[in-house]
Amino acid sequence: MENLNSVLLIDDDDITNIISHKLLQSLDICENVHSFSNAIDALDYIHEYSARNENQSPELILLDVNMPVMSGIEFLKSWGKLNFSNRDKVVIVTLATGYDGNDIVKAKKLGVNEFLLKPLTREGLQEILHKYYSKIVIK
Repeated sequence: MENLNSVLLIDDDDITNIISHKLLQSLDICENVHSFSNAIDALDYIHEYSARNENQSPELILLDVNMPVMSGIEFLKSWGKLNFSNRDKVVIVTLATGYDGNDIVKAKKLGVNEFLLKPLTREGLQEILHKYYSKIVIK
């Protein structure tokens, strides 16, 4: 069975990050899970990660849309300017308590693959893995 090497959780709500982190750990589908309470720190980490890992980026990003300091939409705009060899293979999933139609349109234009409601669930994650990472199996 293959695993994801790196997953990023970006959400200003620490409880949401803890729930998502515990779920990912319990399913044993990834080697590294990194949580960030703001998008600026996540972008800094991505730069460091790519420098250490031959211009690669994490495979999966779970992103909150509504955050202070830098919103999920602003993160996506910055993400789109990054140049990594595997950037277009990264799956970006937004997590929100609800979606505004304008946010969905903007997010899709900026590269979001999927939209899930909070909290992240086993079923929601399973759908993402089945669709984008068919070699990863949840036990």
